[in-house]
Amino acid sequence: MDKLVVDSCVVLKWISPEKEKNVSKAVKIYRGLLKGELELHAPFFLLVEVANILFWKKRFECQDIRAFIERLTSLGINFSGDPVEFSVTKVIDLMCQYKITSYDAQFLYLAQQLDCRLVSEDRELVKIKNWVVDLGQLD
Repeated sequence: MDKLVVDSCVVLKWISPEKEKNVSKAVKIYRGLLKGELELHAPFFLLVEVANILFWKKRFECQDIRAFIERLTSLGINFSGDPVEFSVTKVIDLMCQYKITSYDAQFLYLAQQLDCRLVSEDRELVKIKNWVVDLGQLD
């Protein structure tokens, strides 16, 4: 079973695909999770970030946001959420090394800890070729 860390842009395509590119590739990851072909991981922060985007950018109603977040937590994604699990200094190091946000550095840090690739469309993250794969480049 392949193991991946997914970031928020991938997960958001599962619920809000309009005007988005690479939706079919994100859905392929979703289906792989459901079929047990993929082991997906994300920092707990993904849930907070997705809720924030759905509320502020996508203008979803609160009950719809709650329903989606509840669905996400029941899919079998492995969420690493205990702040003790994350080394803040390592996240800061990654942020400074790659000139990425601390939010994005959390996803990268988790991928490094799990020794797997991070799937993203974030233009800064996809520059980190040894750890990050562009969703658009997936088969």
